[in-house]
Parts: sequence; C-alpha cells; structure tokens
Amino acid sequence: MLRMLKKFGFNEDELITVYKGYIRPLLEYADVAWHSSLSAGQSSALERLQRRACRITLGQNFTSYAEALRTCELESLFDRRENHCRRFAEGLANSSRTNDLLPPTRQACHARNLRNAHHYSQLRFRTSRFKNSPIPYFVDALNK
Repeated sequence: MLRMLKKFGFNEDELITVYKGYIRPLLEYADVAWHSSLSAGQSSALERLQRRACRITLGQNFTSYAEALRTCELESLFDRRENHCRRFAEGLANSSRTNDLLPPTRQACHARNLRNAHHYSQLRFRTSRFKNSPIPYFVDALNK
C-alpha cells in the first residue's frame, strides 16, 4: 500500500499519516490483551513491519531504524504496547466497576503501615499460561 502511494507521488508526511491511520492500528488492535504473551520473535516481527514502513517512507534517507523513528516522529511498537498496557491497567485500578479484577493492595491486606502499601499483592502462578496472561502483567505494570 505504501509503495503504491509513493509511486503516485505522496510525500513523506502523507505516507506517515497513512501509516499511522491505516496500518499501525491493524498492528496494535487489542494489543492490551495479547502483549503480555508475545514471544520475542513475534515482537520483532511486528517491529520489522514498522521498520519496513519507515524504509519505504524515507527511501534513500533511511539510515537506521532508530533514526527513522526520530525522523518520522514515531515510537517503537513495543514502547507503544507497554504504554497502552500501563494506561489500561491504571484505568482498571481507578474504575469502581473493574478494580475487583486486580488483587487487593498491600494496605488492604495488612493492618500495619507498610512502605509499599500502594503496591498490589503479587499473584501466584500454577501455569505458564496464567503467568503470561494480562492480569499478572497489569499488576507488575502498576507496581513499577
């Protein structure tokens, strides 16, 4: 799609707008649900798609992926997924309708004044499937 638009004479700014509006949303659809269970290979495959889009957009001006991200004013897909998960977890914690999906804070579990009372209790895992699910990932994100 980007290559065809570039052939038709779209400039860099227009190509970046098309990428942000049409392609990147497909790569990030429901990323909060599946980010925690991505393997390193799957994550790098997603980054490779964005790198390819930057290379098509910049053409001869492409030197490296990090430089392309700065030039196109993009952030890596991994960083965007991390931010989405953190914001979603904060929304879960702050909502009265969904805060029961998270374990209680340490302050709610203990009567004593604790240093890390605002942190959530760590979940115990019996399976790797639960360990890689979103809720334990959200608890870790909130405890950082």
